[in-house]
Amino acid sequence: MFFNSIPFLIFFFITYVVYWHVNGSARRYVLIIASLVFYAYWSVPFLLHFSCAVAVNYLALLRIRKQPGTKSAKIWLIAILAANLLNLAFFKYAVAVVELLADVSGSTFLAHALRTPELILPLAISFYTFQMMALAVDAYRNEVQERISFLDYALFIFFFPQLIAGPIMRHSDFFYQIENAVLTDRRLRVGLYLIAFGLIKKSVVADGIAAIIDPVYADPSHFNATANLAAMLGFALQLYLDFSGYTDMARGVARLLGYDIPENFLGPYFASSFSEHWRRWHVTLSTWLRDYLYIPLGGSQGGRLLMYRNLFITMTLGGLWHGHDFTYLLWGMLEGTYLVVERALGWQRRVLRSLSAKLPAILLVFLCTAIARVFFRADSFSQALDVFYAIGTWQAGAEPEGMGGFVRLFALGWLLHTMQYYRHVLAAPLLKYGRIVLPGLAIALLFIFARLEHPGVSFIYFQF
Repeated sequence: MFFNSIPFLIFFFITYVVYWHVNGSARRYVLIIASLVFYAYWSVPFLLHFSCAVAVNYLALLRIRKQPGTKSAKIWLIAILAANLLNLAFFKYAVAVVELLADVSGSTFLAHALRTPELILPLAISFYTFQMMALAVDAYRNEVQERISFLDYALFIFFFPQLIAGPIMRHSDFFYQIENAVLTDRRLRVGLYLIAFGLIKKSVVADGIAAIIDPVYADPSHFNATANLAAMLGFALQLYLDFSGYTDMARGVARLLGYDIPENFLGPYFASSFSEHWRRWHVTLSTWLRDYLYIPLGGSQGGRLLMYRNLFITMTLGGLWHGHDFTYLLWGMLEGTYLVVERALGWQRRVLRSLSAKLPAILLVFLCTAIARVFFRADSFSQALDVFYAIGTWQAGAEPEGMGGFVRLFALGWLLHTMQYYRHVLAAPLLKYGRIVLPGLAIALLFIFARLEHPGVSFIYFQF
């Protein structure tokens, strides 16, 4: 059930009406039931799997919180982290391991097993696994002061606005809101604005760019250099619009339910360094990797070489988190290399005040990021090389259909990126003239839904 679909519009309307017509703790039950229905719409068997994971993690959390920091708590923490990682690894990497074993051993049995349907990845498994693991670690560190009932824990993990692709919430982002969720005029206005803004990003611009560049990635050697360059630059922008569009809609839906969830994108393509880019891009995952991987590895302590190693390992594992494909590994390694080189040269400490000094740095970071994300998008290493070869040799070839509209969509995408960066300035008239803006936003949402050529197109990060 995608946010950009008619079934979700109906589902949310019913949830919204029921939710605000009950009082007190009953709202908690409405949200939990709605979240279960939301997940069951995709898969009932995996909802049962998900529910078991939540129950097991909650039991481990109780044991850890009983004596945080002790040897007993550490054993429980290691056990639940191992269980979560094994569960994640099984669904993400089991097929790849069987393929490798079949190739190495020549086993006819394994080769036959591979002809069966591929293992399906449970929806949102990466995001809810990271969220449960973070809470367990925080409890072991004695950083969780809230009294957490099973219902509150279930709501924290199942909360449908951010369930599928984040943001990855921390306990401090959520639990205090359960008893304090209210719908104010401000939340209503901002919520509708975020939903409309996210829908435009995703369904109008990101999907429009995808329709042009997807054929290029399918066969780079068939298309000319301009088309491949557009595919490289276009996907970097498409990924931002698709993912941040989901986050905007998730935040907007949560606002309409009286909750605030964290911002995940802070104008990442205005970053003038790679370190700054990762402080602005997928913020909740970047901070998760920093707090639960980079710092435990040693962070910047122990000398420059160890810091470089920790940066590289963190980004490489971040690439592997996305999937077992070799291209994800290469993407993570390349992003890690960018950070290591930048630290070695001291570029992250530069203070660029003038536009003439900052603009070249912004363009360089965007270009390097776009190059790395070719590996993120390509289906294989050879396909990624074909894109680079076409650009490097200024290859002749065909142009994809709709190429004439690419520049307009690309420019519109950058405009939306700029609008999000200056969102506080743009929010002022929204809040001041809410009575005029609100009906306009509601009409705009209905118009967008009615005009979509391909409603309900999946979000890129739903596959992770």
